[in-house]
Formats: sequence, structure tokens, C-alpha cells
Amino acid sequence: MNVSNEDFNLLKKISHEIDEYFKAPNSNAETRSTDIYDYLKKKESLKEHFPTGKEFNQFLRKMQKADMIKAVIPNSNVDTSNPNFYQWRFYRKSKY
Repeated sequence: MNVSNEDFNLLKKISHEIDEYFKAPNSNAETRSTDIYDYLKKKESLKEHFPTGKEFNQFLRKMQKADMIKAVIPNSNVDTSNPNFYQWRFYRKSKY
């Protein structure tokens, strides 16, 4: 599956924001996509792309099917055991 430059750049923005999320002193070492969406929806540059969590998850699913998630956000994991409900987890990057 081909990914447009716009989608690729959007995924890179998300990756950057995930890194920013984990810089907060009270953030856990692991978080779910719903927590990331709650953080992203406060960002003007991303809020317009994802008015709801459903659009955010649809975008993640599209990027997962294109094998782009791990390429751009290596500190992530997705459970695809239920084809109707993917579950994403994101992790703080190791300092090593």
C-alpha cells in the first residue's frame, strides 16, 4: 500500500508529539492510543486532522496496513488479534 507524503508527514508529526508526551515527568513508560489521542487533540496542528478518536484510530490502522507504524514510530506495538479492534501501545524511548 502506498502512503501519500501528507500521510507520512502526519505520522512523523504524531511520532514527534508522542516523544513530547513522554517527556512529561508524570507520564508512564507505556500508554495507549486513547491517551495519545487525548494529548494530540489539544494540538492545533493535529486537531483538524483528527476531530475524533475514531479518525485517529482509522489513520493508525491505515498506517499499520501500509507497514509504516514501526518504521516511523519504533517505540510502538499493536495487537491485531481482533481484526475489528486494534490496540496500540506506545512506549517511552530508551535512553540508551
